[in-house]
Amino acid sequence: MYELEVKHHVDDLHTVEERVRDLGGVCNGTRQETNRFYALGGWLIRLRDDPAEITLKGPAKHGKVRECLELNCPVPRWALPALGLFFSFGWRYDKERTTYEFRQTEVALDTLEFGTFVEVEGSIDEVVAVERALGLNSPVKETYSQMARWKHGKTRVVL
Repeated sequence: MYELEVKHHVDDLHTVEERVRDLGGVCNGTRQETNRFYALGGWLIRLRDDPAEITLKGPAKHGKVRECLELNCPVPRWALPALGLFFSFGWRYDKERTTYEFRQTEVALDTLEFGTFVEVEGSIDEVVAVERALGLNSPVKETYSQMARWKHGKTRVVL
């Protein structure tokens, strides 16, 4: 599966959220996440808590398009750190995410320690249409993973 996502830095998530609702977006709820990363060749292994999820992310191709394999499997929380027995722990970040279904895309409103962002995921045509409808014009090339690494003084590596 390939995913296309475009992330925008915003100063006021509340205003964007009101616009999504006014235009018919349906809220799927809010959750807290902890994301832990391990490197494996050119791939990243991301472990996410609540719900437990393991994602393998390949190197980015053509900007933000990347091969991605998500394993949504019941993994006990206590088992997630066991990956550290086989790979070196890289970095982590925490995120509060509110998601909306909107015009055949997922719109995520994210709050992290290093900023607030809106992420739009879907087909290229739908992503562009949603960006226009929401007035999003501050795209960010870096991933949250990269931003977290820089914030904590890790070596800057484009993944």
